Amino acid sequence: VATINNATFTGNKATYDNADCYGGAISVNGGATLTLNNSVFQNNQAVKGGAIALVNGTLTINGITASGNVATGYTDGTAKKGGNGGAIYIGTGTFTLNKGTAITENTFTENVAQSGGGAIYCFETNTDIIIEQITLTNNEATGNYGGGLYVRGKATTGDNTISVDIGTVTATGNYGSN
Repeated sequence: VATINNATFTGNKATYDNADCYGGAISVNGGATLTLNNSVFQNNQAVKGGAIALVNGTLTINGITASGNVATGYTDGTAKKGGNGGAIYIGTGTFTLNKGTAITENTFTENVAQSGGGAIYCFETNTDIIIEQITLTNNEATGNYGGGLYVRGKATTGDNTISVDIGTVTATGNYGSN
């Protein structure tokens, strides 16, 4: 269990060219729990989750500004793959996005995903997503769906679900190319 308060993450990179390169600034994995309070993420880069990746665990964000983050994807032979979640990649676990005390409006601006979810991407199972408020502006998914936000369940067998609860959304100028 960890908490990070009033932090700025700028220019961080996780760029190893394979499918398992997550989170340019932060990656939550192995069942870990992280709370971020009033944090700024600018110009970070990773294969998946340009700024932040929730691979397996619990991530609570109370106030975020994310801009200019990029999910680059990776090269598999001659094909470019991955590149999901320009700012945030959500895998298995619990993701909560609330207003913060200093950052009272969660904003995602000009983040880019090589594939899906220009700002936020979720395509897994057994995931709970709660978003209190979010503003998505000029985010782009260059190779797939969800210029601002992409949420889709993975086809599996058994009791695998995604639960999504989204409050207030303001979306302007987001672009998905497919």
